[in-house]
Amino acid sequence: MKKIYTIVLFFLLIPLHAQQQSRYPINSTSSWRIDLVYDGIETIHHSGDDIYKYFVNGDTLINAVNYYKIYKSGTAYYSVPFNYSNIYVGGLRDSNNKFYFIRKNENVEITIFDFNLKNGDTIVSELNGQISTIFQTDSLPDGRKVFSCYSSHVWGGKCSTGQIIEGIGNTGGLLEEMPCYHPGLQEHFLICYSEDDNILYNGSLISGTCDLVASYSLANNYKPDIKVYPVPSKGIINIEPGNFPLQNIEIFDILGNLVYSKGYGNQINFRLDLNVENFKKGIYLLRLKGIYDLINRKIIIR
Repeated sequence: MKKIYTIVLFFLLIPLHAQQQSRYPINSTSSWRIDLVYDGIETIHHSGDDIYKYFVNGDTLINAVNYYKIYKSGTAYYSVPFNYSNIYVGGLRDSNNKFYFIRKNENVEITIFDFNLKNGDTIVSELNGQISTIFQTDSLPDGRKVFSCYSSHVWGGKCSTGQIIEGIGNTGGLLEEMPCYHPGLQEHFLICYSEDDNILYNGSLISGTCDLVASYSLANNYKPDIKVYPVPSKGIINIEPGNFPLQNIEIFDILGNLVYSKGYGNQINFRLDLNVENFKKGIYLLRLKGIYDLINRKIIIR
């Protein structure tokens, strides 16, 4: 009889939220670097922009379940830059290829990512209410699945430029809405994700660390008047660098492969009609290199 009581007690002590192994679990050194951008993907910052990162710093028990503690550090740009560091955001855990989050000062757990998805699935975010439908699944070189989505957006329309990245988050960040890269919008952009200071996902496709360095444009209050249109495109993409001294154009596919490169020798105030008819349908990153800055834009080919 004594052994029976011991077994019953053992099962009573098992947490209700048993955590199952994920394919790509959260790491004790996980870090997400995020930028707030205007008019699509740019490495140009204006008054009010926010450059920051989330990072894991220890763990904690909430409702008898173990969570990683997520903190935030960064810089807010107003009339003068305002720096902040080590702001506690909440608890994050993964189980069976899902991310769960509890905001600070709250006890209700919400599901923020489910990586057990497939084409055609529709997701309603418990974090911000964004509605997304998966239309394409790709993979990163390390095997992580990348889900491309048609998503509702804060401006009231729908777009097809956001991706959910297995074991990381989405192309807008960790707790942010997926971006639309629509002209005139203010949106978040996941620059990179790292573990043990090793970059495992580089959204900007620019090598280096996950720490952003203030650009020439930020320091000198210079804003290029680059135009890239139409987005999406079926055959021709028009590029007008304006006052931006264009040295080189590169295009990368969703997996980071270079699919186009051409030099232009610091030209300004001209128009380039780039033929993309032979490109596969999908989402690409257009990188414009200048004397002082790199300008990155998302392009869609249909």
